[in-house]
Amino acid sequence: MARLICAALGVCASVFLSAPGAAYAQNAKACRFIKVTELPFKFEDNKALVEIRLNGQTAWFAIDTGADDSSMFGGAARALGLRETSEDGVRFYGVGGAQDAKAVIISEFGLGAVKVKNVKLYSIGSRGSAGFAGLLGLDFLDRVGDMEFDIAAHTLRFWKPENCRDRSLAYWTKSPMTADITHAEAGSSYIVKLVINGRPVDAELDSGSDTTVVTPEIARTLAVSKDKFDAEVRKTSGIGEHLVEARVAMFDSVQVGDEQIKNARLQVADLFAADKEMRTGSILPGEVDGVDMPKMLLGADFLRSHRVLIATEQGLLYFTYNGGPVFQPVVDPVKPHETPAPHP
Repeated sequence: MARLICAALGVCASVFLSAPGAAYAQNAKACRFIKVTELPFKFEDNKALVEIRLNGQTAWFAIDTGADDSSMFGGAARALGLRETSEDGVRFYGVGGAQDAKAVIISEFGLGAVKVKNVKLYSIGSRGSAGFAGLLGLDFLDRVGDMEFDIAAHTLRFWKPENCRDRSLAYWTKSPMTADITHAEAGSSYIVKLVINGRPVDAELDSGSDTTVVTPEIARTLAVSKDKFDAEVRKTSGIGEHLVEARVAMFDSVQVGDEQIKNARLQVADLFAADKEMRTGSILPGEVDGVDMPKMLLGADFLRSHRVLIATEQGLLYFTYNGGPVFQPVVDPVKPHETPAPHP
């Protein structure tokens, strides 16, 4: 997505950072792992949804590590009686194409015990409802702390490590798996280093994507032959108006750090093919300046089957296996408060 800054949400996050929390010392007194806050969520259609109060009304926003910036959907804004104001030159890019954005001023924005006045968000598209009203992106999440996804407990925790560079932060286990992860700066994507079919691949950790997806370009690079693809063609969608064709293919192996999955079935789709802009002096649409489109998304299916902690300062993803299939190329929705069934 195009980079936008929502300063009011930064205020909300700074309040969280000043809140007291439990501390965990691990193997050294100098290391303190401070819990900033934790939020309950419901997990529906492979999305972690948290409850937001907008002008006294309840709405649900998805935790989306693949979104640079928080936003809401136009249909939800109108359903909640929020006034949208047009702003020139503001566009969001994502799966299925781009959308012009409108500004929405929310008199009171509440998350948990925190209330913030006069929050500005951008609304996109015409879809959405109070049940799925928008996205909490990295502009908000980065200001709170390191994230822990504990989907089995329906809890999102935020942590602040102090002097813990050489200590394991997976406090719930003595033997976590890890993978290298990079996060260049606040608001930038989380990139996880994978090895697929023996070759390195960078994947964006995207909790807003229902399933893990690779682009056809990556599939070709990995020499995935035609006989590895299912015949059925499915349709998927995102913030844009265009439906995207998707097929499922078998990959010999996918290695996420210490965990290796053999014969992994992944969705293959050209998610960002519609994210093109016409340039002056050209009759062909080109790549969007300043917008980097990922070649692979490590999605919510991976988070569903693991307990995950993103340790930004250490550059590590800590995780343990919870059960169920690691990848779900065709999403099998989980009902509210239901834990994924164990996988043999």
